[in-house]
Amino acid sequence: MMRLTMPPIITFIGWHDSGKTTLAALVVRLLKERGYSVAVIKSTKETGLLPNQEGTDTGSYSKAGADAVTLVAPDQLVMTAAHPEKNLPALARRFFSDVDLVIGEGFKKAEKVPKIEVFRGQGTRLCDQVSGVIALATDQEIYQDLNQEISSPLFFFLNQPGKIADFIEKEYIRVPSAQGRKIQLIKIRQGKIMNSMQPFTVTQPTRLQFGAGTVKDLGKTVKEFNGSKVLLVVDPGLVKAGMLDRLTAPLEQEGIPFVVYDEIDPEPGLKLADNGCAIAKEAGCDCVVGAGGGSAMDVAKAIAILLTNGGKAVDYLGLGLIKKPGVPKIMIPTSAGTGAEVTFTAVFINEETGSKGGMNGDPLYPDAAILDPELTLSLPAKVTAYTGIDALTHALEAYTSTQAHLISEMYSLEAIDLIARNLPAACANGGNLEARSAMLMGSLLGGKALATAGVGLVHAMAYPMGGMFGVPHGLANAVLLPYVVQYNLPGNYEKFALLAEVLGQNTEGLSRRDAASLCVEALYDLNADVGIPASLKDLDMDIPFDQIPKMAEIALTVTRPVENNPRRPSLADVIAVYERAYRHEIVL
Repeated sequence: MMRLTMPPIITFIGWHDSGKTTLAALVVRLLKERGYSVAVIKSTKETGLLPNQEGTDTGSYSKAGADAVTLVAPDQLVMTAAHPEKNLPALARRFFSDVDLVIGEGFKKAEKVPKIEVFRGQGTRLCDQVSGVIALATDQEIYQDLNQEISSPLFFFLNQPGKIADFIEKEYIRVPSAQGRKIQLIKIRQGKIMNSMQPFTVTQPTRLQFGAGTVKDLGKTVKEFNGSKVLLVVDPGLVKAGMLDRLTAPLEQEGIPFVVYDEIDPEPGLKLADNGCAIAKEAGCDCVVGAGGGSAMDVAKAIAILLTNGGKAVDYLGLGLIKKPGVPKIMIPTSAGTGAEVTFTAVFINEETGSKGGMNGDPLYPDAAILDPELTLSLPAKVTAYTGIDALTHALEAYTSTQAHLISEMYSLEAIDLIARNLPAACANGGNLEARSAMLMGSLLGGKALATAGVGLVHAMAYPMGGMFGVPHGLANAVLLPYVVQYNLPGNYEKFALLAEVLGQNTEGLSRRDAASLCVEALYDLNADVGIPASLKDLDMDIPFDQIPKMAEIALTVTRPVENNPRRPSLADVIAVYERAYRHEIVL
């Protein structure tokens, strides 16, 4: 499986004076110039220091452009290996659990060799804990004994930073794992696309319970949040499929009364939230459970807010207009798509204007979510495809968003990997619990990504398709995705090139632009594999070509996604993307 969760750590071991341009710093600079992300653990001269203790200096590594530098005293890290009778302390072992490559530098005299006893397996055998060891020296003879002790160490002279960088790039960027998949060791986030240093705020209050059969704990969860009577907002498809008892039985077992509200449309209007609130008030409900796809969960979240804030649903369209927490709300997704169980958004069609927009605010975060993949097994292949590409769109747009940061990128990349590998299997065999579980997890992570970094132009352009012509949100996203990504490529070739690799494309030897274009090809192929229509004209809904300018105007009013997009679109741009999607024109 791809390592997608953390930037790599390359540890340069040696005694370095702060500010001096060492060989290791030169290698860092070269790797940064080639577009790689590099984190460094640097030993200090003083013993007893804690990592990054006040007064320490990150020195030449920061000047070389390292993305992160952690300073650790030698008695806490590897220099204890100068005394072979001592074991590496726990702190060092913890650091090395995340290290990809170790480089020892600067031992110009033979008497200094004991300092790298750590390479020779004294105490804790470092070679068993990391992917590779490179030793650097002015005199290779110093390391003859070392060469016998370690299998395949690499030696470079101190005046060869270019050769060292070439070797790292060739041997440690991609290596086959035990599963035969490629592991990204260094090229995780590249150059200008590293957004992790910009300010960001993450709020993730939802308690998560994941696993087959976990819906049986619904009654207990309601009691944990002091609910005494539940409004059960359910997708009518669940009722027709005979699955309602999977939700009501746990409530009955705990003696919790409930009222079922199943008047949910695929593209819900604001009145559904207002009507549900009235029913809940009349019945005296103090807890709301939403079960189904994104529509049911969005309606449930809005009802919970209306019960405490008053007014009508239309009053809260926008950002930050909800002032009070809602009653406890528990979400149970039965499709792997929207990620609404972990987002602060509820999307509706305004019946008076025909436009589509959302309530947005932290009080909309569910208090708890129960993710039971068994509830997704009966989902039809077509709906599985629509919702699955919807989840992929969330993760992909969050990854390329101008608001992306380290945490959102972790969620995004893992979600994309899970969905791309498992969606075809889930569509081909709905009873495949392993694929369904992976899809539900991918949808969850995609929801977390969009909640922290937002979505982009695909969503903005999908909204008028739903509002004007009733195209289901997931389907609209799925059809538009390859065309919008093709338009967005110049906004961040680096990220789209990496996405092509995550989506299974071979980008070896390609330029950034050519590698990025493979992302479009991969998305188009995935759509075809799961039965997504290739163009707007192929949809069952009748979308007149002459309505494209109006759709484009509405899309540009969906402000936040447009602002998040990696390429700032004009009206002419959006019209052109719609037209290409209508005519099925992929231009690479």
